[in-house]
Amino acid sequence: MSLDFSVKGKLKIRMDDYVKNMLEDFLIKFNKDSKQETPAGNDLLEAGKGKLLSAEYCYKSHTGGTLSFGGGAAQVTASFAVHPDFKSHTGSTLSFGGGAAQVMSKKQKLNSRSSTEAELIAVDDVVTMILWTKLFMEWQGYPIKKNILYQDNKGAILLEENGRKSAGKRSRAINTCYFFITDQVEKGNVKIKYCPTDNMIADFMTKPSQGEKFCKFRNLILGPQE
Repeated sequence: MSLDFSVKGKLKIRMDDYVKNMLEDFLIKFNKDSKQETPAGNDLLEAGKGKLLSAEYCYKSHTGGTLSFGGGAAQVTASFAVHPDFKSHTGSTLSFGGGAAQVMSKKQKLNSRSSTEAELIAVDDVVTMILWTKLFMEWQGYPIKKNILYQDNKGAILLEENGRKSAGKRSRAINTCYFFITDQVEKGNVKIKYCPTDNMIADFMTKPSQGEKFCKFRNLILGPQE
């Protein structure tokens, strides 16, 4: 891993050698002339029929990114019932200004009955990381004046801000543990704001984006590339 601090206020991260070695060791050899616009097809979350890779060939790679400090926020979203067992998927990004310092992409542990409920569970999946990061930065001497969490589901935002007072017939049975976020909003530790779906970078972590949207979100997550 290469960590470049040469530009003040920015950290450039690259793992070129790691990726190169990974491709050299991989059993399948790729044609140098063939190109793929995005790394995923439309069947990203469908159950595969192929054999699992052995531990020797299981890699996680990040080819490069630039992080910078100067404001930022978290974005959290969910894809409803996209797994074969109809569980939803949580995605999130957390930025301090440029590039995503933290990302999450994970299958939710229980089934939800609506997209709003899935969004509420997604926030519960991520909120601990958001609150911990705020405390960590403040202990480093960087006070966080506005700890903002963006979502693209207005129904979920009402539930998170108001708790049971905004619960309708379909959301009244939601477990009370998922209203931890309401308590944090009341204490002023986090503020929730609406973000249009087309600007929801965390969508990158829940579904196989294609074309212009893929390129746009990829560039925002990786930060400025020189």
